[in-house]
Amino acid sequence: MYEYRVDWTRDEDVSVEVDLKQCRHDDDFRASYSVDVHRFVKMDVGIISKKLRLDFDKWFAQAKLSCDGRVDGLQVDYSKFDAAVADFVQSVRYFVIE
Repeated sequence: MYEYRVDWTRDEDVSVEVDLKQCRHDDDFRASYSVDVHRFVKMDVGIISKKLRLDFDKWFAQAKLSCDGRVDGLQVDYSKFDAAVADFVQSVRYFVIE
């Protein structure tokens, strides 16, 4: 099972993470970083979307190597990704930009 997400809680940084449960035996594969929310809301939505795609693809490639290929179907469905990123950024901007 795997989960990837971009999350934000008011008054905190935006967090980006991927978590694969039991990647190798009982070990999980995790990768993450945070972005200052004020910097995040100033970024262009297209650039945010492109960076997230690259990050998730990179992490999933690393996970496939780390998990000895035990991770089948590990990929992001990007068909609605850009729209979801745009909605998320708009929501964060609503609460951060006053």
